[in-house]
Amino acid sequence: MGQCLSKDSVPKAVRVAATAEAPAAPQQAAVPSEQKDPAVPEPAAAACQVVGKTDLDGAYQGSCGPLCEIERRQHLLDLNILYTEPERRFDDITKLCAMVFKVPIALVSLVDQQVQWFKAVQGLDTDNTPRNMSFCAWTLLPAYPEALVVQDAHRDARFKDNPLVVGPPYIRFYAGCPLVCSNGMRLGSLCIIDREPRTFEAESCNMLANMAEMVIREIEKEKALEEHKRQQQRNSQPDKQQHLLRAFDAFGEAIMLVDASSESWNVVFANEAWETLVGHRRNLPGTQTPFWDIFEVSWGL
Repeated sequence: MGQCLSKDSVPKAVRVAATAEAPAAPQQAAVPSEQKDPAVPEPAAAACQVVGKTDLDGAYQGSCGPLCEIERRQHLLDLNILYTEPERRFDDITKLCAMVFKVPIALVSLVDQQVQWFKAVQGLDTDNTPRNMSFCAWTLLPAYPEALVVQDAHRDARFKDNPLVVGPPYIRFYAGCPLVCSNGMRLGSLCIIDREPRTFEAESCNMLANMAEMVIREIEKEKALEEHKRQQQRNSQPDKQQHLLRAFDAFGEAIMLVDASSESWNVVFANEAWETLVGHRRNLPGTQTPFWDIFEVSWGL
């Protein structure tokens, strides 16, 4: 039996989407297809938020994608984490989840175009499954803002026909918190799975959400460090230039730097020795003087 936890009943507003049989908000209630008016089009993102889609042959198709799917997937690719080697920092989180929640399966799942790929996996001997079978793909939808909890997949209209429920690994219980980036894009979920039905209290849901935040911080950390390094390099360029110019000023020989790429050969720098020798004041910072204009003044041409 499914469960819907309201905002008021969950610490830190961890909201859990209901299973199809649980008391839920009207927009999450399953509506039999024969009751729908075919003349009234439905929003693309809402068409499969409750009942898993099937194709014309009756094959299970799972969740549809979010409206921002193209941007979401591009951001996932930009993070350079998809299909990378296993890393201990993520493995440790899934191991902790399995121990704390006493479940056989824990995953860091990233949802790609055709598959959900596991950056870290405990309890399964594969690193991916087709996206159309993915429970985690449902956490990409706005109907599941903080968590998706399925207490008994056999009794849930969205998942009862899912091949991962009726076949290996025989999922009965699922709880997943979306991995939400700082820009709001969802990459997948941190999830736990059991082969037996079970309940999931608000406190446990809040703990899983905190662990999901740990995962997303690790994912974004590398990108943040790269951006920090680039910013430091950009900031250091003027400093390096100033150090070089001060070094030129220390020379006793006259030194002048000319931009030969400009049509008028603009002078970009001249040291104090050059100013003394030529008798022409150096440019103020941020200004440039054409090379030949200087010598016309200096030599009275």
